[in-house]
Amino acid sequence: MPLVAHSDLPTFARLAQEGEDVLNVERAQHQDIRELHIGLLNMMPDAALAPTERQFMRLVGSGNRIAQFYVHPFSFDSIERGEQAAEHIHKYYESFADLQEQGLDALIITGANVVGP
Repeated sequence: MPLVAHSDLPTFARLAQEGEDVLNVERAQHQDIRELHIGLLNMMPDAALAPTERQFMRLVGSGNRIAQFYVHPFSFDSIERGEQAAEHIHKYYESFADLQEQGLDALIITGANVVGP
């Protein structure tokens, strides 16, 4: 299932460089293949944020070839983040409210063990 690079998320370019099948939106629109929109709720710690994106997109992209996958990463504002991770999320992630309005076909939830009270 080809991934569709529908945003400027750096993970798409990195996966394409690694040989994964990543389509740009224009090419995807000219194919007669079903679209599936998957939310990726990424609650991993800052250091694992981008690696988690790549891991799940690689898994999704390696499956069935009869659908195009639009992966929509998002996180919650209530999760404390360092400056670099917060900037990455602000720049590349979608808002939960927008995804609720648009709807999703599936949702992947990631996270780490809660530390602290």
